[in-house]
Amino acid sequence: SSDLCGTVERMRFLVLNTDYPQFLTQFYAESPGLAQASFERQMAAGMETMFGVADFYSEGLRKLGHWAVDVHANNGLAQQAWGREHGVTFTSCEASPRELFPWVCRMERDKWQYEVLAAQIKHYRPDVVLNQAMDMIDPAALREFKPWIGRLVGQHASPPLKEEADWNTYDLAVSSFLPRVQWFREQGLRAELNRLAFDRRVNGRVGPRHRDIPVCFVGTFLDMHTSRTALLERLAEEVPLKVWGMTPKGGLGDSPLSRCYMGPAWGLQMYEILARA
Repeated sequence: SSDLCGTVERMRFLVLNTDYPQFLTQFYAESPGLAQASFERQMAAGMETMFGVADFYSEGLRKLGHWAVDVHANNGLAQQAWGREHGVTFTSCEASPRELFPWVCRMERDKWQYEVLAAQIKHYRPDVVLNQAMDMIDPAALREFKPWIGRLVGQHASPPLKEEADWNTYDLAVSSFLPRVQWFREQGLRAELNRLAFDRRVNGRVGPRHRDIPVCFVGTFLDMHTSRTALLERLAEEVPLKVWGMTPKGGLGDSPLSRCYMGPAWGLQMYEILARA
């Protein structure tokens, strides 16, 4: 909120997200010694890669005068560092995560990860939690944390969400995908359209590039992306296409895309490829 003079009321934001496990594996493999660094150093190094939404939201919020912190709940090494630095006593991993909180979460199934996330929310007591992993963390989980949260905002695009979940745990949902906005509203949740973009800092990091890639795609080819894959396979037969991204566990097989597949491309590398196309 702001007063008539235009000054902004300082608020506390916790931006919650998860990372692709494949990205985390490569990121730490290419960063010797980082796994032993502080939580702040590990997160800063991750943001430097510009993978995903990086710190685009939190940095923008800070420029507006707010306080913001990023938490990537399935980054085990960074989360363990935070726990050590804040005196979290990790319990054994023998018990099911559901014995700690009545939630379902497709993160790694170690109980300590839930304890660290709970400790972070209680420690920061944010005015707003922006959860960008709505498909990863069940709303029943976040309902447990409502006493320490001012407002809970979720962001999600097209992948299906559980129909039976109580999405009214959220105070607001935003999406870049208009059908998802409509779906949220049908669940009785306030929802708004928010088109995606990238931070202007990317332009400075990439710089001018020679456009030597005629046609490219950078993204994923998972089982849910059937129409996307069919479109790209058709293009691969017609144009000199190159593709980067995650593939199903079984690979691309005899798909026409196997001939033009260049491997994964994370963060800044993705932007550099797009700038060359």
